[in-house]
Amino acid sequence: MSLIIYLCSECKNRCIIASIWMLKSIKMLKMTRIISIFIFRFAHLLIIAYMLNNAILYNFSSKSSHSFGITNDGKLYGWGSNSQGQLGLGTTTLSEPSPQLVNQDNDWKKVETGQSSFYSVGLKNNGSLWLWGGNFNKALGNYTNHLLPVQIATNFNCKDFSTGYWSVMAIRDDNTLWGWGDNEGGCLGVGSTTNIISTPTQVGSDNNWSKVSCGLFHTLALKSNGTIWACGYNNTGQLGNGTSGNGIFSEVFVQVGSENNWSDILSCAGYNLALKIDGTLWAWGINNASQIGDGTTINKLVPTQIGTDTDWKSIGYSGFSSAAIKMNGTLWTWGLGAQGQLGNSSTLSASVPTQIGTDMDWKIVTGGGGYGFVGTTGDHYLALKQNNKLYSWGDNQSGALGNNTTNNVNVPTSICNTVSSVELLKRRI
Repeated sequence: MSLIIYLCSECKNRCIIASIWMLKSIKMLKMTRIISIFIFRFAHLLIIAYMLNNAILYNFSSKSSHSFGITNDGKLYGWGSNSQGQLGLGTTTLSEPSPQLVNQDNDWKKVETGQSSFYSVGLKNNGSLWLWGGNFNKALGNYTNHLLPVQIATNFNCKDFSTGYWSVMAIRDDNTLWGWGDNEGGCLGVGSTTNIISTPTQVGSDNNWSKVSCGLFHTLALKSNGTIWACGYNNTGQLGNGTSGNGIFSEVFVQVGSENNWSDILSCAGYNLALKIDGTLWAWGINNASQIGDGTTINKLVPTQIGTDTDWKSIGYSGFSSAAIKMNGTLWTWGLGAQGQLGNSSTLSASVPTQIGTDMDWKIVTGGGGYGFVGTTGDHYLALKQNNKLYSWGDNQSGALGNNTTNNVNVPTSICNTVSSVELLKRRI
């Protein structure tokens, strides 16, 4: 910008003074604008940081290389891999290493990341199901990817659901069970071996289903009478019927054993974890990395009790490792530890449940990673304490730990305490 500072000889000094004042004013206005923008952005980030540090989480998920958490006010936050838009932010940024608010909706009830790592599914308080991210195998009913949450299975009042590799299983409010998406190995249990089922299809006619859990192309479901049922692949004994072998599968749900005192189920990568109402812990399926927890690496073809303790209350898994919480609030892990996923301050593995630290205020644990060769799965865990603060540890190559880095962590570390306003400021401004 240029100014004429000589108008006439009589007002030379006055014009010079006026011009200097104008230049200073312009500079002050520019500086004021810059400061105002800085303050606005900083204040905005302080609000985000305050919300994260004071949020009360009641639901979270990390089955794969991205993660989600729902706060007590119904807001949904996501972090980790985002190459397919699986965080629902409207972008395909490679990853987001710290929690990001998905949208302004405040009625989220449950969320799960797809085990393929490319999509996500959420449930709202009104029973509607929503999906976003990659949609390669018609979990949405078509092959269209979605960068923002879109409703699926309309007029479908959902009570609970679980995500598979490229599939969704859901329990309606009438306690009937439904499935759609990738049906490899008959993992949807609808009595068909059709590869892709694009619309919600009912599983039989029973209306007493209470929980469903999708694994790697096999599924577990729990009935209100305390019985467990399984379908899909059985190449490693994951159906729990005493057999195994390549090419063996069931396209319909078959009962696992004859007992009716099961209280919780978790379908994992080729194996399963389950709890009985007496607090005992059971597992069956593949055991190549001691993820079963019985001190061996021998596959288990039927449900096998792990130890003799009767005070287990929460179970989780991540690729080739397992985790559980006892009634006294202690945290235990076992299986593969090559990426620090056991949280034992090392990369050592464990063949039996081993206590992590001395804290006695753990409440819920879940894990994520992916599927591949042992030691390459990106395994990690998320766990919630009684104060509703979220902790994470393990592999962090995609930012799935939510600590604003991509560094692995081998001990449970608070997400909220590591995502400060200063770190957010560095990333955003």
